[in-house]
Amino acid sequence: MKRRHDTFFGKGRTIVDPKFQTILSLQLGGYKWSKKMKIRKKYTSEFEAKVMIAAMKEDRTMSELSSEYGVHPIQIGLWKKIALRNLPKDFERDGAGQAKEREQQFLIEKLYG
Repeated sequence: MKRRHDTFFGKGRTIVDPKFQTILSLQLGGYKWSKKMKIRKKYTSEFEAKVMIAAMKEDRTMSELSSEYGVHPIQIGLWKKIALRNLPKDFERDGAGQAKEREQQFLIEKLYG
């Protein structure tokens, strides 16, 4: 018994729907939907810094920055949040933070070196 869709698409064919990024595979028993895996974007640290500095200036909205750089507004907000959290550590003098790092480096060299 032939189904209407079997004659239209043909059996065993794969149809890709670009709008929903799904793949419809027609098999003998019926239809099998599967989700297409997306490729993660990787950004260079220079690009992230450029976008983050533009976000910190706050002369444009996140939507404008998102359109300009092609990055989701939530991602821009996360980069800005991380930068603001780590900014005080960058300006520490030879204080507790650097002393702790030197102590950790000494222990690492002692254990593995």
